[in-house]
Amino acid sequence: MLTKVLTNTTLGDETWTTDWNQGIGGLSMATAYATEVSPSEKKRIYRKVALRLMPLLVICYFISFIDRTNIGIAQIGLERDLGFSETVYALGVSCFFIGFIIFEIPSNALMSRIGARKTIVRIMVLWGLVTIATMFITGPVTFYIARFLLGVAEAGFFPGCLLFLSYWFPSSRRTGMTAIFFMAIPISGAVGSAMSGWIMSAFGGVAGLADWQWLFVIEGIPPLILAAIAWMVLCDRPSRAKWLTAKEKGSSPFSWCSSVVPLTWY
Repeated sequence: MLTKVLTNTTLGDETWTTDWNQGIGGLSMATAYATEVSPSEKKRIYRKVALRLMPLLVICYFISFIDRTNIGIAQIGLERDLGFSETVYALGVSCFFIGFIIFEIPSNALMSRIGARKTIVRIMVLWGLVTIATMFITGPVTFYIARFLLGVAEAGFFPGCLLFLSYWFPSSRRTGMTAIFFMAIPISGAVGSAMSGWIMSAFGGVAGLADWQWLFVIEGIPPLILAAIAWMVLCDRPSRAKWLTAKEKGSSPFSWCSSVVPLTWY
């Protein structure tokens, strides 16, 4: 049985990894050679990857925060139509985080088996469907269930995106990409509330649906669309990217990617 030992050697600003396959009776070394590129070419490749991946990830995170917080905009309608008290509303908000916390580790465990791309798509499909289904709540119990399921659906999205970034960027560049990713939070705060308020004021009563029902329907559709786009655009490894040339895949910016070993959960 073979076991893998990773040895990292830092040369300049690059970390080169040697994979040692250790077996019974001795060691055999398998070393991957990468094509060295100039700093300007390296920067161009990373920029190409960032422009391809980061806008979609930021938009997805932006939508996730809107779907988490739109319940605050819908509160007035829920209290008006379903008679929710502040206690019912507060407990429903807490149910989201209960589901989110309980299923965070199982979601990450599944992610280590199926990959970050499939995990991100799965989460977005589920949270889109749960958000749309929230329009059918009729009382406190169904409200609690809907919020709990939304937390379950969204669990693992943030760590899944961070794992995905680790497949594409070394630690020296991942910090900047993570900062860009976090931009979705203030953007959602600035834009999300105004957008949700407009939806409720513009669509309330249309087709016999209440304003808060339209809010959940309309804001549940973007995750489904983005999931389809993510399935076509994202790929777990540079070696699988059809939009990278063979030379770019084999260049030194991605030489470290072969050493990224998926987490194993026991």
